[in-house]
Amino acid sequence: MSKTLNLVRKLPYKSYTRKMIGYLYAISHGAEWIYDTDVDNRPIFGGLDAFDFADELSGVRFERNHSDPIINRLFNPYLYFGRPDMWPRGFPLEYFSQHNHTDANFRLCEVQKRAAVQQGLVDMDPDVDAIFRLLHANPTKVSSEHFNRHAPPIILGQKTYSPWNSQNTLFHRNAFFTMFLPTTVSFRTTDIWRSYFSQKLLHLIDEYVAFYPVNAVQIRNAHNYLKDFEDEQEVYLKSGELLKFLDEWKCSQKSTANCAIELAEQFGKMEFWQEDDVDLVKEWIHDLISIGYAFPPLSKPSNYELPRSENTTDVNCRRMFLQLYNDKSTADNQTDDTRSIQKMENFQDFVELCDKTNVTGNSEFPPLQYPFNYIHINPREMNKGYNGYTCMIKAYELGLRNIKGYFAVADDAMLNFWQPINLDIVYHQWGTKNFAFGPGPWWPTSIGQAAMENVIKMVKDERNCSKTCQKTVEEYRQKLLKKKIIKENETAITEMEKFVNWAVSDVYYIPTQEMPFFAGLMKIFYRNELFIEIAVSKYLKAVDHQT
Repeated sequence: MSKTLNLVRKLPYKSYTRKMIGYLYAISHGAEWIYDTDVDNRPIFGGLDAFDFADELSGVRFERNHSDPIINRLFNPYLYFGRPDMWPRGFPLEYFSQHNHTDANFRLCEVQKRAAVQQGLVDMDPDVDAIFRLLHANPTKVSSEHFNRHAPPIILGQKTYSPWNSQNTLFHRNAFFTMFLPTTVSFRTTDIWRSYFSQKLLHLIDEYVAFYPVNAVQIRNAHNYLKDFEDEQEVYLKSGELLKFLDEWKCSQKSTANCAIELAEQFGKMEFWQEDDVDLVKEWIHDLISIGYAFPPLSKPSNYELPRSENTTDVNCRRMFLQLYNDKSTADNQTDDTRSIQKMENFQDFVELCDKTNVTGNSEFPPLQYPFNYIHINPREMNKGYNGYTCMIKAYELGLRNIKGYFAVADDAMLNFWQPINLDIVYHQWGTKNFAFGPGPWWPTSIGQAAMENVIKMVKDERNCSKTCQKTVEEYRQKLLKKKIIKENETAITEMEKFVNWAVSDVYYIPTQEMPFFAGLMKIFYRNELFIEIAVSKYLKAVDHQT
């Protein structure tokens, strides 16, 4: 930095909080993102590539009514990622035993803003408090904790809260002003207090925090658990009180910078930190201004509400629930995936499975067990099942990790899951070789030729076909060209204008690597309510597949 900043002169030596000098250096050199980590962490499973850098994305949100009790608006990332027995350092312990995530907490949104703070989980020795370690850790062995490998990222909505640390965390430029680390609290408290301080300020500017699946591993430096316990006293005793204060606090200022100072002053008055940190926050804000940092403006929250009507296709966010468990290995070191594949191959334990469900030939089905995983799609969206391909689109939008692909199975079909297929290639029960030829019963209807004509009008009009839409249409053309379905001087519309043939599509499978194109093309068809058996047949013409 070309000049000495006030904060640099006043930070204590040999302090973890001197990280802030590095933050200021990066900000002064025009950084768009800052990755905060520790010396005993290293990236795995894609590392930084596991985070999201695009401005918008689809995915899961954690939302609650703002008037709900605070216990219902707390988020435990370890529970979500498959470890209900664990809690992160800084989670208010008075809430843990009664805390859970119900299906009222989750939404799947087609379009939402990326999170300004993204916390990745770590394997081996994740960030838990000393109480958990004293109860569970084996001091003679390296910790070896793991989380579910498939759970997707999740963004926390307005007035929801969770502690996060400084060990594997990505900050967008809009969140830089919230990166202050207090100096008058213990080493085991500073980043936790920072996380709560940050969340409240982020909500004022319509920014959010997200948790991501494991993308780092920690081989923890030597720690004395009792010393950690002593250093975490403020976290144990004050986290709940701090959350209650934050939830009720409202900024009286008209600028983001002044709101940060006001909140810091209130932290001082409430004795969450001392006056020295109040002064340092003022120096931090002053230094950010002096190096040209542009504070994001105060902003009303974006709308991620659920639709008021079940009779609409204009749905951005919808109800859903997802609870996955840790893929723990057994004594013979087989994962759940391995055991599941063996059962599919050998069709084992089917009789035992039926016995456990108490289903006999003449009995009713057993009652639903709650909670169960689901994505809500309303009757208008399904349109009597004619738009059934939207189910796979929504499953893809979840953002599940480390999965081979997606099956679609109609309600009147049974998947012979014990018959192996190549999971790297599209599968369809009939394929193009067994198309139903001619116009048949569907092309002459409103969900056939009329719908396809609307598709064609849409893709011809750049006002209605976004850049993403245009990119998908061009990709469709290139795939058709490669398959020699069209000629070099023809376009994707050439194939669309062939108002014949369809494929019964009760069972099909799309590998994960093929899903971006499949979802993009199906969204174009869905907007115009093209019948599933026509839509899927048009897709199959462009891709290699098995039957």
